[in-house]
Amino acid sequence: MIKSSALYIVLRNHIWGVLPWVSNVIAQRIPTTIEQNLGHHTLTLLRASDFQDSTLPEEKQKALQQLFQQVTPPSLRHDRTPVRLKLMNIPDVANAFMLADGTLILSDKLVTLSPGDDALAGVMLHEMGHHAYRHPMRMMVRSSLVSLTLLWMTGDVSGIGDTLLQTASLANELQFSRGMEREADDWAIVEMKREGRSLERMAEIYRRLSAEGQDEKIKGYLPDWLSTHPAMLSRIQHIRDAAKTSYSQ
Repeated sequence: MIKSSALYIVLRNHIWGVLPWVSNVIAQRIPTTIEQNLGHHTLTLLRASDFQDSTLPEEKQKALQQLFQQVTPPSLRHDRTPVRLKLMNIPDVANAFMLADGTLILSDKLVTLSPGDDALAGVMLHEMGHHAYRHPMRMMVRSSLVSLTLLWMTGDVSGIGDTLLQTASLANELQFSRGMEREADDWAIVEMKREGRSLERMAEIYRRLSAEGQDEKIKGYLPDWLSTHPAMLSRIQHIRDAAKTSYSQ
């Protein structure tokens, strides 16, 4: 009989090569109750840190909620875990990210940094794209995949939720792959075009966030998709190219 440590190594070596496919399959089959528990758990942890309720004026918060409802595609309105917007004040941080339960966290500073509604719509739709592809869940599953596989093989299904909860504590620090970021960008681009919104505004807020992001990344708050690494420049150009295409047609 293979010892648990040896089994762990064997599983790790075999699973590593198929991580993207396996994590996607598992993420699409995670029960809704677990997704909801993960989102609630992560939000509780965020509140216990520097994340506070939004301090934006009430009228501005209402306007942002209305914008969010306007840009949400019908497919996500009827998703098994529908998306919702949570405005939060994160001191000196322009940030946005999606939780596993469809909660989009949007910081006050990102709102004030935005050049307009279309720019914010681009950010919202990008994050909705992550949810549509279940990227947050896929990343949490990938981070815990070997442990989850062992639990599955031994029949300890009750431990799956607890294992994912441990990973959820790092949800706002998970870095999506370039492929995931491109998927979310392309999803947002399609929706921006469908709604007749400005892709130039979307590219502009990416540019502003990229310029703003160096200090935030040093502090450890900024997610990878808002960082100033070369891939961000490529993504901005990709959006601008898509904008030219939409205008020429």
